Amino acid sequence: MSKILATILLSVFILVGSAQGQRREVLNLDQINAQLDEEQSIVDYINELQFIIDSLQLENFSISESIYGHKLFRSDSIKIFQTATISKIPENYVLGIGDEITISVFGESQFDAKYIIDEKGYIQPLNMPKIFLKGLRWVQARDLITQRFDVHYIFSPEQIAINITAPRKVTINVFGNVNRPGTYSLPATNTAFNALVAAGGPKPLASVRNIKITAGSEQKFLDIYELMENPIKQFDYYLVDNSIIHVPFARKLVTLEGEFKRTLDYELKDSEGLKELMQFGGYFTPQAVKEKLNILRYTDQGKVLLEASQADFTSRSIPLYNGDVVIARTANEEILNQVFVTGAVTFEGAYSLSATPDLKSLIEKSRPKKDANKGFSFLYRENNDKSTNIVEVDLNDVESGNGGNIDLMPNDTLFVPSLSEQVNYSDVIVEGEVLEPRTIPFDPDSSLTVQKAVLISGGLLSEAMDFGFIQRTSRDDSNKKSYINVDIKRAMQNPGSSYDLKLHEKDKLIILKNSENSEQFYLTISGAVRHPKQLFFDENMSITDMINLSGGLKYNASGTIHVYRLVLGKSEESRVIAETLVLDKNYNVIKGNKDFKFEPNDKIVAQESANIDINSLVKLSGEIKFPGPYGLTSKNQNLSDLLNRAGGLTKEAFAGGIRIHRKNKMDYKAGEIYEGQEVQSDTTVTKYYKVILNNKMTDLSLRNQYVIPGDSIHVPKKLDVVEIYINNTKVRELYPELDSISKIAASHLPGKSAKWYIDNIMGGVSDEGDYNSIFVEYPNGQISKPSKFLFFKKHPKVENGSKIFVGQKEEEEDDPENNNGLVKRIFPKSVKGVVIYENGTSAKPKTVETKNK
Repeated sequence: MSKILATILLSVFILVGSAQGQRREVLNLDQINAQLDEEQSIVDYINELQFIIDSLQLENFSISESIYGHKLFRSDSIKIFQTATISKIPENYVLGIGDEITISVFGESQFDAKYIIDEKGYIQPLNMPKIFLKGLRWVQARDLITQRFDVHYIFSPEQIAINITAPRKVTINVFGNVNRPGTYSLPATNTAFNALVAAGGPKPLASVRNIKITAGSEQKFLDIYELMENPIKQFDYYLVDNSIIHVPFARKLVTLEGEFKRTLDYELKDSEGLKELMQFGGYFTPQAVKEKLNILRYTDQGKVLLEASQADFTSRSIPLYNGDVVIARTANEEILNQVFVTGAVTFEGAYSLSATPDLKSLIEKSRPKKDANKGFSFLYRENNDKSTNIVEVDLNDVESGNGGNIDLMPNDTLFVPSLSEQVNYSDVIVEGEVLEPRTIPFDPDSSLTVQKAVLISGGLLSEAMDFGFIQRTSRDDSNKKSYINVDIKRAMQNPGSSYDLKLHEKDKLIILKNSENSEQFYLTISGAVRHPKQLFFDENMSITDMINLSGGLKYNASGTIHVYRLVLGKSEESRVIAETLVLDKNYNVIKGNKDFKFEPNDKIVAQESANIDINSLVKLSGEIKFPGPYGLTSKNQNLSDLLNRAGGLTKEAFAGGIRIHRKNKMDYKAGEIYEGQEVQSDTTVTKYYKVILNNKMTDLSLRNQYVIPGDSIHVPKKLDVVEIYINNTKVRELYPELDSISKIAASHLPGKSAKWYIDNIMGGVSDEGDYNSIFVEYPNGQISKPSKFLFFKKHPKVENGSKIFVGQKEEEEDDPENNNGLVKRIFPKSVKGVVIYENGTSAKPKTVETKNK
């Protein structure tokens, strides 16, 4: 019995449980999404890692995204090594118990064998002395093996091959501020860096420079910035079995803002200051003011602004404090002495004002083309209030000296239209809220944009809306038109930007009116359109225009449009009337009033097709060959058919733990109580609940279980672990330091009951506990309690992944005479394991010998 007990207790892992019941999971490698490409070598891996680091160092992050160094863990290119993916072992890999080594000799001597390093650290080749390899680096081990075999076999240096075919597995505990804390089983070729990747990387405020690694009695601290400077450094952090990685909060965070090459939050060590921070940030951009920096600091009295001169931050490292913001200002980028020319000229672009002081010199340098419309050109001048004054000029008079020459001012722009497009190309039309709506001859050699077209048309009227649209005609089909929304306000404020769209031939730029009574004049479109909108009323707007401006109909639109209109009655009651229109694929009316016109405040609703259910999807995850969303092909879709369509379960799937999460919508009225709070107004709350399945899932039970739209189905991995909750057991009497731990995990042994685990792992039920209240929660959520047969009580069997609980004994009067004042206590003879505390410390408890009393 003692041997069995010792074996079981050696497999126990202590799980960290928070006082609020925070859940920690035991995970292994197969649960990690990141996988290495097949046969990727360490050299390739290092090169890839260096490329990723270089790209992150060049990238300009947003400050709110994360601390510098965090994004390295979020890159999908950083992988976890599996046994099958290692084609080249790093030279400084440290060998240990369980590593499988293949030795092949070819040439005059022939030899081929595999060896596993035994518990004493040796391999035993046939007819040779043992070779001690434990603790040697891979390069040292290869040299030693070659020397030993050279004594017994004949071969040249290139006629022996020594490889690690199966690195040993190690168990790593990762906790603290990581996204997926827990216990991981990884090949020993992974480093602490890979283990952090497996745990999802640090959380937003987690440290990347003070990561504590405990391996037995040895402790190291991992600095990700050091690794980013030299990726090969990660191989200094190999892990041994039961290593512990703890990621604390970052203690000193400083932000770079403004004209630095990499603006982000940075973690500094206590000894580091401004000089080191600027190195991490890549120093200044070309636009920066380099003479001084501003430092925004938070003090007990409030925010203060400090300055640091160039001499300060180049000669010494100025101390910085947690929360400091270092700002590099932008130099004035405006060029004050330039003028521009565009249109039908040979040399478009910017000219120096000092070398080109007047209109005549600008014409001479830019050389108008033969088809230039010199008699009808425009000079755009920016006023002090940033508005634009448009002056019509006759370049023929300027060139001939008959007057018309104008002294230029900074940022003046001369536009010279072309005559040829009036014959060869279609015009661009500008209409709506502009001073002079006009038709502009389209010149393919110029870049006519929204801003230029508006200026040529005299500028915007005061009642112009901030938004308009472009009606664009297809070059291939004149009947096919598309509609493009335009941010007129931003296009005028930012000429040449992405808002200032380039116009094409046959375009019509329409500027809508924003009148004082605009709140009464809307058109609203909703339903099965891609972008529901509310637009100001335009009497010329057609149903085709409305649908195009809302992005077109969705794929599930029926083609039927309902228009609802409020008719205000004078002698009779007001009423709502509806107009139904049926459209073809080009959004033309084919049924209903083909001459239909909108009126103010009409509401347009695009009807969805009744035959399509866009919500008839379920989500499959976990140990399924092809997880993801799946559509239901029938109303009575069963679980078995759905899983078969997804390729079936993997070999590691645990069918008995399948869980279905299903939506449940609850309607609450004002005044009712929901989760302890009074509901202020009528509302609908959506929650998820579990569908409890048969614990022994078979093909038959899978076929009997139906799924419905919106279900989320998860198939867990086979676990060789059972969780036992500590409350109402005697384990704390044995280990008082486990007071803050809520549960432990033990290896699963087939056929054992819940009582067996409580007696042999936890030392029995405490005085407050009750053997009759031992119950098991199976992985699928099903609960099993003790049952009675005649005078016998049968406790439930424990399956893989189960949780075991002990309920509290009902209060009753004590009668010490029943036991003669003695209480029988059952303890295991010895307990060995590793205890992990919530504060990040760990301890290896001594073996405690106890006797049953």
